[in-house]
Amino acid sequence: MLSQRVATKQDVHTVADLANHHQLGIDPGARIINLRLAGSLVAGRIDPNLATLFYENQELIAVANLHPDANKKTLFPVIHCAPGCEAQPEILALVLEQARAGFPMFEIQPDVNSLDQELLAAYHQASFEKIRTFSILRGSLHGALDPLLKPGQHFHKVDMDNQQDLRVWHDTHQDAFQGHFGFRPRGFESWVALVLSDENIDEEGCFILFEGQEPMGFVECTFECADQLRGYVASIGVKQAHQGKGLGDALLKKAMHHSKNQGFKEIELNVDTGNTSGALRLYERAGLSPRSSWFVLSKYQPRT
Repeated sequence: MLSQRVATKQDVHTVADLANHHQLGIDPGARIINLRLAGSLVAGRIDPNLATLFYENQELIAVANLHPDANKKTLFPVIHCAPGCEAQPEILALVLEQARAGFPMFEIQPDVNSLDQELLAAYHQASFEKIRTFSILRGSLHGALDPLLKPGQHFHKVDMDNQQDLRVWHDTHQDAFQGHFGFRPRGFESWVALVLSDENIDEEGCFILFEGQEPMGFVECTFECADQLRGYVASIGVKQAHQGKGLGDALLKKAMHHSKNQGFKEIELNVDTGNTSGALRLYERAGLSPRSSWFVLSKYQPRT
């Protein structure tokens, strides 16, 4: 018999232990869920939303969060089950019931590790199918050098207390990701609140690449993997009008050189393997390679 309760901040350590046993048990290359990541699993990754803990015979067997994003009107459910748990279909049914009751107008796009066959099977039974694959890439920072720029180009470090810097970064970000999978425009105030609320942000590691007075691209580094001695590129993008000019390579090298100077041994980032901009090839040329992957699912709608 399953029971459930709403998680609290006091559950973060327990949630981290359960999530790591689940994730690393099926995929040793997956990212370790540190206490900061466990905190977002408990409290919500984008909009506030407390996770649910599931128990069987008073033993914790799963944690789930719907991870709502009101801007996208989408839920991004994440479920972690204890090793040996046989209640995935029942837990999933309860999570989907929560979604329908609390967010009836939202689309549902779960994230599931590509090696989690049991949870993938449960979603398939509930008529979900894979629509996208994302990979975690990692690479050594040995020999990382500051990029050589063309005359007139320069990097500007974003000052988090400077509204003009933040507006330029916002505008560059929004332009760069037009047409990307899952992108929805986000207004300045909402975007800044989301960026500055990230406890992992590296305030010395966010750069805009200019040519003269024209912003062309940006890169954002965070401390998400710092406890594993890895730098982390949270976001990197080039404005539409400047794509195809090798600027992504310069931005990536800037992030790698910065991370090396921070004392990190490796760099990590995520990539949409279906991205048509050539991002995956760019990262592989820089020496990064896939270590783990996850699927984005969506509800299958049969043709009538």
